[in-house]
Amino acid sequence: MQPATYKIKCGSLAGTREREIDVDAQMTIGQLKSEYAELEKLNPSDLQFVFGSETCTDEQKLSDLGIVEGSSIIVAVTQTGIDLIRSLYFVFVEHLPSSCARRCSPQ
Repeated sequence: MQPATYKIKCGSLAGTREREIDVDAQMTIGQLKSEYAELEKLNPSDLQFVFGSETCTDEQKLSDLGIVEGSSIIVAVTQTGIDLIRSLYFVFVEHLPSSCARRCSPQ
């Protein structure tokens, strides 16, 4: 029988941003996202959780997904809007020769 509260791990495939979080079986993925986002100073809407091979939805309960003590959930941080533009700018401009980067830089 599963205890009332138990610990699971949430983090990226690379092992970064890994957190051990106390949960209960009736908690939803949305609640877990909010808790994880608060710990990592992220926006919950920018997070995708994957358990096994399934992308989790905010409405799903941990118990319905078979998440038990010691389970690990993969967290993907999505980038939208201005964050994506900044990332693309960095990849494009920061990796060009300096003479070209000066011409491409926003004024």
